Amino acid sequence: MKISEKIELIIYILESCKKDVGYYHEKLKLSEKEQTDLYHELEGVSIYGKGKAPTFKERAKIATRLQKALFKRRIAKDQVRLNDPLLILVENEIGSKFLNHLRQVLGETRKIEKQLDDRVYSLRSDEDDRPSNPALEKSLNQLISQWKSDVKK
Repeated sequence: MKISEKIELIIYILESCKKDVGYYHEKLKLSEKEQTDLYHELEGVSIYGKGKAPTFKERAKIATRLQKALFKRRIAKDQVRLNDPLLILVENEIGSKFLNHLRQVLGETRKIEKQLDDRVYSLRSDEDDRPSNPALEKSLNQLISQWKSDVKK
C-alpha cells in the first residue's frame, strides 16, 4: 500500500465519522419510536385508541420484537459513543485544520509518487566507451531490478 493510500484512508475515516454518527442517531430515534410502539402494544393500546389486552402468546411475540428493538437501539447507541471522540476531533477547530493539512499532504505525496513512478534514467556514456565487466554488470542489473520492484510496492 502506498503512503498516499494510507493518508487517503485516514482522511476517509475522519470524514466518514460525521456521516456515521448522523446515521446511527437516526437509527437510535427509529428504534426508540419502535420501542414506544411495542410498549403501547403490551398495554393493549391500539392505534385507534383503547383495544383489548393481548393474550399470553401475543405478549410473548411483542416481547420478542421488543427485545430485538432494544438490541438494535443498544448497537446504535454504542456506535454513537464510539464515534463521538472522532467527531469532536473533526468538528474542533484544531481538528479541521489538521484535516485540511492532511489533504494538502496527500496532494503533495501523490505528486512525489507520480514523479518517482515516471522517473527514467538515461545512459551518460556510450556502451562502447565503458569497460566490459560481465560480473559487475550482472550484479548491477540485479540491484536495479530489485530496486524497481521495491519502488513499485
